[in-house]
Amino acid sequence: INNHDRFGDSIERHVCYADELNSFAPGSEIKIITYSTKTAANKVVFVRQNLTIYGSGSIHRSTFLYDAFLIAIKILFSGWRPDVITTQEPYEDGQLGLFVSKLIGASFVPQIHFDLFSKNWLQEKKINRFRGWIAKKVIAKADAVRVVSTRQKEELIKYIGLLPNQIYVIPVGVTFKPTAKSKNLCKNQIDESLVNEKVILFVGRMYPPKNLKLWVDVAMRVHDRLPHARFVFAGAGQDFEETANYAKDCGIISRCIFLGNVAYDKLPDIYGAADLLLLTSSYEAFGRVLIESILASVPIVATKCVGPLDIIDDGSTGYLCELNNVDQIVDRVVKIILNPHLGNQFSKRAINVVSQQFSRELLSKNLVKMWVDQKRQTQSF
Repeated sequence: INNHDRFGDSIERHVCYADELNSFAPGSEIKIITYSTKTAANKVVFVRQNLTIYGSGSIHRSTFLYDAFLIAIKILFSGWRPDVITTQEPYEDGQLGLFVSKLIGASFVPQIHFDLFSKNWLQEKKINRFRGWIAKKVIAKADAVRVVSTRQKEELIKYIGLLPNQIYVIPVGVTFKPTAKSKNLCKNQIDESLVNEKVILFVGRMYPPKNLKLWVDVAMRVHDRLPHARFVFAGAGQDFEETANYAKDCGIISRCIFLGNVAYDKLPDIYGAADLLLLTSSYEAFGRVLIESILASVPIVATKCVGPLDIIDDGSTGYLCELNNVDQIVDRVVKIILNPHLGNQFSKRAINVVSQQFSRELLSKNLVKMWVDQKRQTQSF
């Protein structure tokens, strides 16, 4: 069970997983059930060799589990039996995955792409406390768990009591090719007024965990010290209008550009226009935009939370700042903007780390190896 990431390269990633799986265990198949609207009811939305993706055709997001269960039953009655069932999250989807796995004797591996133990996540929605309770119950009954950071692994060992060998740390692989265009050409493509000005960039879904009010507070203070700084937002979401209105209230709307949704294949040019990526999240399980920014040679200032702590070495490959410490964040942003050589040093070191630890090829191999390990434990080979 998986969800499409509006900004991501989800299908390409799963094609890569399918190819890798076939090299480990020839003849293996991946079948995915993903949320889709009623117009795609029970239709196969993607097929490629040993990969099939089914749209749920749901009337509403709330009916997804029921629709997914019906599709799963049809697949099982067709005679196909999975050896491993994995879910994108460990609460609603996780319950269904756990139930089906027990029903057919498959290994169950939920995934955690968020910070389950973050107070900010618990407070984001009233339902999250209930989801957190369910997640802990589901995780405790899983055969293994896939997380995207080492700190998530440490938390599962500490708070749930999982054994270290039950937890696989496998970040999300990123396929990203930086643009070959010049920085000013990329800036001109966005808006000719950006040429020769310093661009500070946000990329991602605009919703509460991104803490965009803090982002704008930092932008306002940066603008006071660097009048020629510009601020570009690439993304959409529930906080889009609120963020734009807050920028207006703070008097910097004329220095901001809100691009809305940007197609994934257009992102290299957006990063190519940036002089710095600023991430002010209250929590991040991983932080794929950080990897993309590093591959684009764009220096980073981010807040200290689970994902960035795994990716950025403070003072060596970027800057990590205390959450809500506006003065510290502003100082770090200004320091990099005024010292491009420092930013270049950060970027060069960061690219070396990413190429060694976060390459798509390595992460795909690790993910498939986890599936194969779990299949062996069910003695299905």
